[in-house]
Amino acid sequence: MWLELNLATDAKNNKKGFYRYVNQKRKVKESVFPLMNTNGNLVSTDKEKADILHNFFASVFTSNLSSRPSPVDGLQDGDQRGKAPPTAREDQVQEHLRNLKMHMSMGLDEMHPRVLRELSNFIARPLSMIYERSWQSGKNPGD
Repeated sequence: MWLELNLATDAKNNKKGFYRYVNQKRKVKESVFPLMNTNGNLVSTDKEKADILHNFFASVFTSNLSSRPSPVDGLQDGDQRGKAPPTAREDQVQEHLRNLKMHMSMGLDEMHPRVLRELSNFIARPLSMIYERSWQSGKNPGD
């Protein structure tokens, strides 16, 4: 960051250094090396590499959730037998909201941590209810 700031402020006096830095950034580096396809051949084009990675991740991460037991069903097996399902109490949610780091950027919910932290007294109860119902049903709520 300091390098860029110094180059920007001194661009008139140090044109050579400025353009050297710009030209370094313009070079495209290959980020994915050649991959081996199912036939054992190495592929090097971006499309072929993307297809191989797509097929691999599609085989590992499937969207077929019906074959998996729901979290609630899983409680009846193994170590969880006889134990109550985890809870998301209002005070727990409120404590997590109060401990958010305000200097961090927004997450996937597009809510700034400062907003969540300052509204923790008001939103902890509805959030705990959403978490509880989500856990019990084994489904994530929509928007």
